[in-house]
Amino acid sequence: MRTNGLPFADCDTTGRFRVCTAAEIDGYAQILIHESVDNGRHWTLVPRFSPHSNAHYFMPHAWWDHSTGHYYLLYYELYQDQLNVYLSWVLSGQGDYHTIQLNEKPFAVPGPYVFLVITSMCAPEVLLCKPFGLK
Repeated sequence: MRTNGLPFADCDTTGRFRVCTAAEIDGYAQILIHESVDNGRHWTLVPRFSPHSNAHYFMPHAWWDHSTGHYYLLYYELYQDQLNVYLSWVLSGQGDYHTIQLNEKPFAVPGPYVFLVITSMCAPEVLLCKPFGLK
């Protein structure tokens, strides 16, 4: 079962290693990406990924596409009581992120928990997640 802050770790074909997670900073849930280029001996915090400064970003999923070199982030955004699902990517982990909204229109938060259905090879699971900032 995955919750807000569980990390995703992946590396590109050059050995660049990234760990992506979410944490509450200054009252808002933010996506944090830590990077190592020397087999984990030293880590740097990649500049904070937060398109809106007053929105919550949570439950990120991140991965490298080894065929293209793109680094992808899939995440939720809670902005003005509306939820959106976004996919953002950057080539080789450098430069500006390109972002597309995956849902056609925002949907209202159904209550203090967001219900997700996760499919796996074994069986579907239901996950209850309480986004940062919701009472």
